[in-house]
Amino acid sequence: MANAVAFTPQGTAPDGTLIDDDTVELLDMFKTFDSNNSGDMDATELRSALDSLGIAIDSDEANEVLAKVDEDGSGRIEFHEFCALVRELR
Repeated sequence: MANAVAFTPQGTAPDGTLIDDDTVELLDMFKTFDSNNSGDMDATELRSALDSLGIAIDSDEANEVLAKVDEDGSGRIEFHEFCALVRELR
């Protein structure tokens, strides 16, 4: 949990700066599917998030996607990695 996302009021980043509507939407989605509120997502949480976007993948595929976007090798997806993935898929 060292890389946990500090969730702030809607429309602001952890440092207090304003964020765009797209990022607010992604933050809301991230918080919804980060079921254990750890500040990152495992493959199961990622699979649920992608399913909500109409992208159905199995567990093996979720692990493959996670491995591809997991920049720091933590085995979990942090918010910035999630944003990059969803923006690429849209």
